[in-house]
Amino acid sequence: NIFKEFIEKGKTVLSNRSFRIMLGLYLLSYTAMDIFMAIFIYYVKWYMNIYAMESAKILFLGSYTGLLGIFMISEVLSIPVYTHLANKLGKKISFMISTGLWAFATILLFLMAAPNRELIFLIIPAVLMGFGAGGVAYLPWAMLPETMDVEELKTGVRKDGIYSGFLTFIRQLSQAVALAIVGLFLDSIDYNVGGIIEGLKNSGVIPALTLDGEGMTDFYRNIIFAKVNENASIGSSIKLFTSLAPCLLLIASCLVASLYPIDISSYKLLKDEIKNRNTKDPESLEKLKKMTGK
Repeated sequence: NIFKEFIEKGKTVLSNRSFRIMLGLYLLSYTAMDIFMAIFIYYVKWYMNIYAMESAKILFLGSYTGLLGIFMISEVLSIPVYTHLANKLGKKISFMISTGLWAFATILLFLMAAPNRELIFLIIPAVLMGFGAGGVAYLPWAMLPETMDVEELKTGVRKDGIYSGFLTFIRQLSQAVALAIVGLFLDSIDYNVGGIIEGLKNSGVIPALTLDGEGMTDFYRNIIFAKVNENASIGSSIKLFTSLAPCLLLIASCLVASLYPIDISSYKLLKDEIKNRNTKDPESLEKLKKMTGK
């Protein structure tokens, strides 16, 4: 049946050592990205208090949308840089640079950003994180064809569809896990902004407005922000989680990437061996063993 076939295909791809390592760094780094993207809106509103200052921001640079736009633009602009680095240094080193840069930027975000502080202290980490995220988004998929070549070396057959399909499945699974982690975190800090707002409405502290309604002025937004952070330290908890969770996952991803056995020279060996299958050199054979796991 379908489930049995999926298990068999999974065993096939997971027997490839290079793919297993690539899958590990991919899962860790993409989970970091998903967690950051999911928690960032809460960070902007309930730690930075930008929600309370929304109407005062010029060109929306201080809004969630504007900051996310800065992150995305920086991510896109970084792709040519990582393409160049991958050609010069190899994909492994380039990926380690990208995860290291993003991890550093999360620490910078933790140290620099504070409620109602100047926008530059949030924009600088956002730019650096976006630049790091470009490598995280691009390089694992650039490594995938290399791992397919390892499969061809092992079996003499290319199985590109199986590898691409399995990675796509794992991507969807990791995204679900990341969102579950964020949900569990918000539950652990008793995050209930909707209930707080309804309580303020019912008590007459703020008028019966929607969360982002036309009449929701900065005055009322500041009241909501103060109430949210009054007892449970929601803002400080979100601050710590926004920096710490991605940082730890990115560092772990960087460490896993250091085990990736394919670099520029070994990839040339791999392609030559696929073509000729004649190496007798012990050092070359050891490199091929590290790539295949066989």
